[in-house]
Amino acid sequence: MSLGTKRRTYFAAIVVAVAMAGAGAAAGEPAPPAPASRPGGLVYFGLGATAIAALSPGLGASYELAFEPGRGLAQFGILGAAGLHHNGTLLLNASLGGVLQDADDAPYVLGGIGYLARGNIVFDSSSGAEREHVVLTAEAGYIFGRQRRWGQIWGGIRFLIPVVSTHTEGTPLPDLPWGLVTFRFLL
Repeated sequence: MSLGTKRRTYFAAIVVAVAMAGAGAAAGEPAPPAPASRPGGLVYFGLGATAIAALSPGLGASYELAFEPGRGLAQFGILGAAGLHHNGTLLLNASLGGVLQDADDAPYVLGGIGYLARGNIVFDSSSGAEREHVVLTAEAGYIFGRQRRWGQIWGGIRFLIPVVSTHTEGTPLPDLPWGLVTFRFLL
């Protein structure tokens, strides 16, 4: 038998052995359990902390409500913030999106719509400059602890795109925030 024939014989024996081992595992042995890919719960609520990126930046807090059916996400929030130059911020938003991986810690994306009021917000028309807009929101971030029922943490960056100005009052008009860095602590 030549050296080339011996190599082909060994190679064929290895291929047959691997194929038989794979066929035995597929036919007779149970498959290993799949990793848990579902979230720990369906409805979450909690608080958020937010930094506002604008010419007059600010810090705020929010109330959050989230639904997580499988890898889908729905998020609703109310954000109130204070900023430099007496520019307060009120943002009411609703977003839809999804989790990008079946994992306990996974990235997510959200897109939605909101109502943004910016300026001296005290619900008194004579109090100072104010502007109100309908905004589109785009958010990307990371969820930590998806499979826990209590204690998820979401960290994300949200961009605001003004679509329609609904109200402006006073001069000079306050600047519009263009982005938010948000951390949500959900139960």
